[in-house]
Amino acid sequence: MATFVNNLRLKEITTGDEDGTWGTSTNTNLELITDAFSYGTKQMAADANETFTMPNATADATRGFYLKITSGVSLTGTRVVTLGPDTVNKVWVIENATTGGQTITIKQGSGGSVDIPTTATQMLYADGAGTGAAVAKVNSAAGGIAYVAKTANYTTKNLEGVLADTSGGAFTVTLPATPSLGDQVVIADAGGAFGTNNCIAGRNGSTIEGTAADLNLNINGVSVQFVYSGSTWEVYAQVGGNGGDVVTLTGTQTLTNKTLTAPLLTTPILSGITTTASGSMEFAPANYTMVVRGGGSDEGSITLNCAVNTHGQTITSQPHSATVTNTMLLPAGADSTLVSLVSTDTLTNKTMVDTVYALSGLALLATNGGVQTKTVGSAIAFTDSLVSGDAIVLMLEAGASYTVTWPTMTWVTSAGNVAPTLTAKDTIVLWKVGSVLYGAYTGSYV
Repeated sequence: MATFVNNLRLKEITTGDEDGTWGTSTNTNLELITDAFSYGTKQMAADANETFTMPNATADATRGFYLKITSGVSLTGTRVVTLGPDTVNKVWVIENATTGGQTITIKQGSGGSVDIPTTATQMLYADGAGTGAAVAKVNSAAGGIAYVAKTANYTTKNLEGVLADTSGGAFTVTLPATPSLGDQVVIADAGGAFGTNNCIAGRNGSTIEGTAADLNLNINGVSVQFVYSGSTWEVYAQVGGNGGDVVTLTGTQTLTNKTLTAPLLTTPILSGITTTASGSMEFAPANYTMVVRGGGSDEGSITLNCAVNTHGQTITSQPHSATVTNTMLLPAGADSTLVSLVSTDTLTNKTMVDTVYALSGLALLATNGGVQTKTVGSAIAFTDSLVSGDAIVLMLEAGASYTVTWPTMTWVTSAGNVAPTLTAKDTIVLWKVGSVLYGAYTGSYV
């Protein structure tokens, strides 16, 4: 008989069992093993203590390496989450994503437990010792950065952080003379005075970011990490430099001879960037296309201001709901102005060609084209979809052979408002003024 006495509750098949089905069980075991390296979410159903038990040979988020614990309700106090079975010896990374701003306590048996504050994440292990099982934090490895405080010139060493206070005057922190791959040094502004009295990172025979120059730290509150790559000191943290002034995230500074690779500019103000003698700004994307992204309920737009920037005209994409992707070519020829849908314009040197449309339905609709044809194959009833100002020419075939019903309309004939008698082929003009649909029979074209 199969057993499940292992830390992932996998099915352990007894020798000779499951003839013909062992492959299914083995595949399930392999999937559960991958689950043990994955991310899972478990939800506390109520404002109460909860137990999450890893089931035998069944997929469950409790088995995941990273376990995010949420709550279906807002917690009002510290709640205990018990991880079962109490015989499982396992490492978890657990995130407290519950609502209510409360701590959760992780336990397995009657032994030790670990508190995880709201929004915090903790790596821990369960010893699987049965009813007395304990949970404990996984501590960071020894050998981290050790800090020293300095107010004057100092030569640092590997795995050392220097809290440099330059409030009494500038000085130099010299990097290790013979660094090895992976050596690390941190220099931090302990006095908040680097901007007034600079701290100099002395290269001590090595290069910094590939440059044979010392690094001038001149930004208040900066903390810079140096990691030796085997050939140069690499500079990390929120700032970086190359034998010169450090660049900050928020400071207003001028960059010279810098290449920005795939930059993401958030609400930038670009000025004085020119590539031509006239001062024009030129862009050269790899595919020669510039995209203005939309977001939320706003479509991508470009606004062109007037000379004094008191008003402007905006070019905006069609809305998302229109599902339009197309290309609009600007007009060729001499200088010209684009025609608006709503403005009153005079068109010059234009040829207007209307569409001849074979009417498949029965709606009289001007947008189908000014000339429309219809062959009658059974009794039909046209419907009016024209609006005031619309007009169409309808060429009707076989109208005499079937009953043709017209919408409510006024016929313009010498005999008054009388519908025409149709023949084999007829031409009818239809137009609308206000809410009144008019029709005129022009004759047969047999």
